[in-house]
Amino acid sequence: MVYNAGAYDGCLADVLTRVGMADKEGHEYVLDINELGLGYRESGFTRRLFTDQVILWAELRLLPAGTDELQKRIEELDRLRQETQPRGRSAGSIFKNVREYPAWWLIDQVRLRGHRIGDAEFSAKHPNFILNVGRARAADVKALMELAQERVWAEFSLRLLPEVAFVGEGF
Repeated sequence: MVYNAGAYDGCLADVLTRVGMADKEGHEYVLDINELGLGYRESGFTRRLFTDQVILWAELRLLPAGTDELQKRIEELDRLRQETQPRGRSAGSIFKNVREYPAWWLIDQVRLRGHRIGDAEFSAKHPNFILNVGRARAADVKALMELAQERVWAEFSLRLLPEVAFVGEGF
C-alpha cells in the first residue's frame, strides 16, 4: 500500500477505497483513497505525510467474476511472470520506470544486464531485478544501483529512482 504496488497495467489504487489508520496515541480514523495521495509507486506515506501512524485495515473494491474466469486470469499472470521475471532471491523491481522508458530497458542500454558486484547481479532475464546469487551484501546491491544510475544519467540524462526503500545502518 505504501508504494501503490502494481503490475500489468494495474495498481492498488485501482481497487483501494479507504484505509483505517491509528496515530501513536492510539486514536483511530479512516482515510478515503483521495486522501492517500497515491501515484506511480508513491503515496502520502512515501512523502512522509503520515509519520508515526499505522495502517490497521484496507477496504478494496473487487470486480465480480466467476471462479473459472479468475483462475484463468491468475494462470495467465503467473505464466507472464514466469516468462519475464527471474526466479531466485531478489527484492523485485529495483527502479521506477522513467517517463516513456521502462527501467529495465535503460539498464540494458547501458550494458548492465548480467553485471555483477560481489554476489549481487542484474538479472540476465530482466535487468530491473538485482539477484542475490550467493551471499550478496546490501552494499553490493547499492553499488549496482548507483552504477546503473550513473550510467543512465551519463547516456540519457535521465534519473533512475529507486522503487525499493533503504532501511538500516548506512542508508
